Amino acid sequence: MDYDSIFQAYYTLFRADSDVPTNSEDEYTVGMRMANEAINRWAEYDGTYWKELFTTNQSDGTGAQTIVTGQTSYSAPTNFREAGGYVWINDSNGNRVDRY
Repeated sequence: MDYDSIFQAYYTLFRADSDVPTNSEDEYTVGMRMANEAINRWAEYDGTYWKELFTTNQSDGTGAQTIVTGQTSYSAPTNFREAGGYVWINDSNGNRVDRY
């Protein structure tokens, strides 16, 4: 479900109005700001990690992180905040050699 679907459902159910504002109208823009603020509050609530707001490097962006022998520094996705658990290092045979 995307924002437009949620906004339309809210407007028709709780405002009892069948004429839903379009994305060029002020009320739509205010609703979008409030929705973004709600997501920010949700993301920061009591140090809780929500699976709905969590993604992995493989599923975000290009979908892959190529590891090169001898390279020790890699860029993180632009929306990276912190690791969601241990970062495991495996050798070329798939054997675990370290964790951080």
